[in-house]
Amino acid sequence: MDDISSVLSTGKWSALECEQFEEGVIEHGWGNWTAINEMIPTRKRSQIKSHAQKVSTRHSAKKKKLETSHAYRTLEQYWAYSEWTEDERARFERAVAVRGWDDWCGIAREILGPSQGDVGSSK
Repeated sequence: MDDISSVLSTGKWSALECEQFEEGVIEHGWGNWTAINEMIPTRKRSQIKSHAQKVSTRHSAKKKKLETSHAYRTLEQYWAYSEWTEDERARFERAVAVRGWDDWCGIAREILGPSQGDVGSSK
């Protein structure tokens, strides 16, 4: 009964496995399949990568939502140790909400103001 293949699933993913996949992506980030695999004991790493590819191609909005959720979780962990003021943090979160995660120069302008818009000139 110690045979690992007796607990591995094949075929269609269960609702629980899909939930574990989503929680894994939020916790560890898209592409960290080894860490995510530890959260889904019924699937092999190769099955997780295959599932991720299907999510990416067939449900791109879901993938984007999972990536954003991971980014916010990472940010929450960072805030616990950062020296940002509450005002700076609020401006950052507002800028991300308006501009999205891909416009870092725009986010910097929102936080620093139009005269200090370059990311490298935060002094």
